[in-house]
Amino acid sequence: MKKKRSGETLVEVLTAMTIFGVIFAGVSDFMTNQTLALARAKTREKMMYYAQVWTNNGDYSEKTTTTVIPNTDGKGKYKFTGSVLTIMNDAETESMSFRLQ
Repeated sequence: MKKKRSGETLVEVLTAMTIFGVIFAGVSDFMTNQTLALARAKTREKMMYYAQVWTNNGDYSEKTTTTVIPNTDGKGKYKFTGSVLTIMNDAETESMSFRLQ
């Protein structure tokens, strides 16, 4: 008479948990990287917008101190030294530099 299996063995359960753990680690790493890439893209887009607002404002006088960009509700700041424009967010934690000719 053949014995009928009524459940899974411990080895099967551990193997399944290991496989699911490896898959989940890969998926969570991918999601983390995509979230960071999206945040960087949004920041870059915001900085480009601030640079456009500054360029449209027409204030090309040299500023060595940080100045608020008009029409950005105090969120965009800039420093223009020589031919380098540096745009910063309101907390000055992120910045982008442009060399103007």
